[in-house]
Amino acid sequence: MDRKARPGFCSKCGNWLGMNLISNISDELYREQFIAHMLAYNHKKKNLKLERHKISESLNFYLGRNFEGKLSTAAEKLGFPKTTFRCWINGENIPPIDSIIQICRCLNLSITEFLSKEEACYKAEYLDYRKCSKNKRLKKDHLLIQKLLEKVINEKIPMTISGLAKICDCDRRLISRQYPKQCEVIKGIYSEFLISGKRKRTKLMKKKMEEAFSMLIKYDLYPSRRKVESLLNDKYLVKEEKVSKFWKELKEKYYI
Repeated sequence: MDRKARPGFCSKCGNWLGMNLISNISDELYREQFIAHMLAYNHKKKNLKLERHKISESLNFYLGRNFEGKLSTAAEKLGFPKTTFRCWINGENIPPIDSIIQICRCLNLSITEFLSKEEACYKAEYLDYRKCSKNKRLKKDHLLIQKLLEKVINEKIPMTISGLAKICDCDRRLISRQYPKQCEVIKGIYSEFLISGKRKRTKLMKKKMEEAFSMLIKYDLYPSRRKVESLLNDKYLVKEEKVSKFWKELKEKYYI
């Protein structure tokens, strides 16, 4: 017997020795069953709340009980970043429902058992399966990403790095880290696009303002800020620095 041994687990490798029935249930089916259990329990008891402090207390309980208080080990086994898991443990953030479902599935618990801090045993085979699936999803087609980056740069398509990441179905940080030079060029293109758009809007606004100003003068009406804004259907427009400056120039032009 080993002093760190737990019932149902190998004292050497830590793997679950029983039948791994949970891995035969698909993620989607398990999620549906989990939520159905939550709704059924809440309908009956009407007091099931996923409060931050309750989740934090439960996580701390299982951290000490199942992972010997080792946060990095628990985060790795449950499939979450260490920093994110630490925030949940400390009660700084509340885990999203899908993360709670994953934790409960790993610990082989229902949501009520998890919040009640009942005895749990994590499923090693299920965790290995999650890890392999996660790694598989992280593989990206970098050839496709490079072609897309070249197209955006060559054709000067205004696009944010976040927008590119969504098209490539990957994280923005991955593109920024792997292709820093291309990202800088793309940021420059997008920045120029924003500046150009702002210039066009300013030019159009000045034209409309002068038309409104002239119309008010034509009908012997004082071109006050409110009247100009009313004609342009844009409240607080003249309060903008550039617009206010142009409005004053118009007043000087018409000797007002």
